[in-house]
Amino acid sequence: MFNFLFWNLDKQPISALVAELAREYEIDVVILAECRTDSDMLKEQLSSTIGVEFSEILSSKARVRMLVSFDPSWVQPTSDSLHAMIRYITHPGMPEFLVVAAHMPSKLRRSDTEQFSIARQLRREIDRIEAEVGHERTLVVGDLNMNPFEEGMVSSD
Repeated sequence: MFNFLFWNLDKQPISALVAELAREYEIDVVILAECRTDSDMLKEQLSSTIGVEFSEILSSKARVRMLVSFDPSWVQPTSDSLHAMIRYITHPGMPEFLVVAAHMPSKLRRSDTEQFSIARQLRREIDRIEAEVGHERTLVVGDLNMNPFEEGMVSSD
């Protein structure tokens, strides 16, 4: 199985710390929000610190970045939105699964009602893709910017 790391860097230049943490915990998938570090520099820091080459999985819209230490052809694009990237991982010898890397809007810029609406849209997109791929092996990671028991997190709608 893979080890995942998510970190909202809050635009701070701390990618070296991310690389050290990834080395210490043998991370396979690094997902970052609010990361301003150049892509090549980030891949180099991770690769040289860990000793394994990392590749960036690109998104056309999402505000998160995903880097993997395995063959990037095993990661298939499934969905991109401003708030999340959804990828289908097909590693040989493992069950296929979905990864949802999310960075939902902040309470500073959106009301609870707007956050709920965006979370509901994401949940519906996840449901649609799970139906399409025929399973519910889905990992959701990220900065959801909601408390665990807010309506956007627990609603069955």
